[in-house]
Amino acid sequence: EEPQPVTAMDERVAAEEMSESRKLDNNLVKELTMLCVKMKYHNTTTIRRCRLVTEALRKMDGKYLEIARSPTACVLQSCVKWCSQSERDPVFVALQPHLLDLSCDKYSCFLVNYIIKGASKEQFALFISSLHGHVASLLFHTIGVSGMCCYVLLS
Repeated sequence: EEPQPVTAMDERVAAEEMSESRKLDNNLVKELTMLCVKMKYHNTTTIRRCRLVTEALRKMDGKYLEIARSPTACVLQSCVKWCSQSERDPVFVALQPHLLDLSCDKYSCFLVNYIIKGASKEQFALFISSLHGHVASLLFHTIGVSGMCCYVLLS
């Protein structure tokens, strides 16, 4: 067990340490952004793009949720767009419990759309079953409603 902070100063220090631990590594963000830029070049061959996607997904492994909630979500979105189904499966498994929350987030709503468009029938069925009881709240959400339109068109 960790000792609980006793004084106000200890609480402030603990809060600062917690906020620092939640921040994404700036070097990782820069590397992922560079990989994404290289992926988006029009003259990039398919083989090179697949290698870049695999490298980016390897660097993001275990941090999918943190990246999906940050402005760097566009990198994960590009990876999901161009990766194979076998590479997409771990991303879906990691984000599946949080897809409803992510569909209402301004950074990750498009990522959720790409994940659902590329999902297998079993994954799509899992997602649709997770919508049960939450459709009304998504319809009244300004960002979530755009995702609902996409899901209705896919089903």
